[in-house]
Amino acid sequence: MIPSRGLRWSSQTIGIGRRRIQPVTTRQFSSTPAQHRAHGLLSKNRASLPGTTYTALRFSQTNTLVRNAGSIRFASTTPLPASTLATNASSTSEAASSAAAATPTQFASEVSSNLSSSLDSATDFTSESLYNIPEHIGYLHELGLDYGWGPTSVMQFIIEHIHVYAGTPWWVSISLAAIAMRAVLFKPYVDAAENAARMQTIMPITKPLSNKMQEAAKAGDNALVMQLRGEIQMITRRAGVKLWKGAVPMVQVFAGYGTFVLLRAMSNIPVPGLETGGFLWIYNLTVPDPFFILPLATSAVLHWVLRKGGETGAMNLSPEMTKAMIWGFPALSLLFTWWLPASVQISFFVSGVLSYIQSSLFRQPWFRSYFKMTPLPARKDPNAPAPSPYRGDLKIAAPINPVLSQSELNSRFQGAGATQGKKGVIGGIASEIRGTLGGVVEKSREKMRDSNETNQAKREIRERKAYEEKRRAEIKQAREEEERLRREARQARKMRK
Repeated sequence: MIPSRGLRWSSQTIGIGRRRIQPVTTRQFSSTPAQHRAHGLLSKNRASLPGTTYTALRFSQTNTLVRNAGSIRFASTTPLPASTLATNASSTSEAASSAAAATPTQFASEVSSNLSSSLDSATDFTSESLYNIPEHIGYLHELGLDYGWGPTSVMQFIIEHIHVYAGTPWWVSISLAAIAMRAVLFKPYVDAAENAARMQTIMPITKPLSNKMQEAAKAGDNALVMQLRGEIQMITRRAGVKLWKGAVPMVQVFAGYGTFVLLRAMSNIPVPGLETGGFLWIYNLTVPDPFFILPLATSAVLHWVLRKGGETGAMNLSPEMTKAMIWGFPALSLLFTWWLPASVQISFFVSGVLSYIQSSLFRQPWFRSYFKMTPLPARKDPNAPAPSPYRGDLKIAAPINPVLSQSELNSRFQGAGATQGKKGVIGGIASEIRGTLGGVVEKSREKMRDSNETNQAKREIRERKAYEEKRRAEIKQAREEEERLRREARQARKMRK
């Protein structure tokens, strides 16, 4: 939220300039002239108002006497000198006569004429000189953008220094700030991509163990769960996988948040020059893109970044979850960015383009070889059957005399090609959307089945525990009954003797 002290003095000055001073015709039950207080910015005009005495409204005469050092008695019985009393009496009478000589109408007219000139000059300063503030390091702080210590202050420091020292327009400064942040985080992204590639390489080994660990957890076998977890940790440690390396690039999230808060605040003021610091159709950076080109382009870039495997080039997620992210995240991006100022949209678009370039580079063998990164494992079709050593490929030659003539074959394949051409990109997108929805539904059903199995296992465990407790209670009760019978038998034998 923007601090409220950004343009506090200028807004107060404009508010004072809009006031109109009316003649004061009532005395308000006082014999002293009414006091008209000026604003703190215009206090220099008090001495220029003729015929006014700024005294207290109710205790003006008492203050006149108290401010005189000779009138302070301090419980003394010594009479004051006659000269002091005469001086006080003369000053009091002169003040009263000057106050009585000034009529309310003349007083109001003089005050109005003197204040109007000063307020006009103050208003002229606010309207004309506000957008001519010299741009220097710290002038955003002077406009009220003070966020203490945090990601917003860091981004304010970077954008302000780029804009002042480079002298670039605001849209170029915002873009350069996004490029600078991506350059600073390039090495952590390389380490995260290396870590993701190693995890993807050992996934065929760790995934069966993870499935067994989940089954053991459902069955309540904690010993087996701990054993399998130790094996997975040993495998990841030998492969050189470190989970904290995958979390370091999350710094980009904090940088994006700081940029979002700062640019929205700058657009709400607005900062001088931001309304004219755009390009082409985006001339005003304080309002959203009028043609929605930037948010649409940002969503499209995010879609292709996720298709490339994310910013690290390798996503270790299930195919259903990957499809949901490919289409869900761009839709959310469009929903939450179309109404933002163009300055924020430019920052997000530039960051998305850089992410796409980075993801493409991480998938290039020459790039991974240059930075000594682990090669990405070849992708396998999850629906493809496993190879069998008992099954081979048999090639069958085409018959010499085809059943259909060449003209019939041409007509059939031409029709199929035309139908496929009509579908085009729209048909492919529709099929992908249907496949994504089907995968999400299937994943939800699988989760429901797993949840039902978990609940069933927990219910069986509770039933076994209840049965065991009931059996122990019955055994205990039977033993107590047997012991009671024995005691009664012993007592009966004693009585016979």
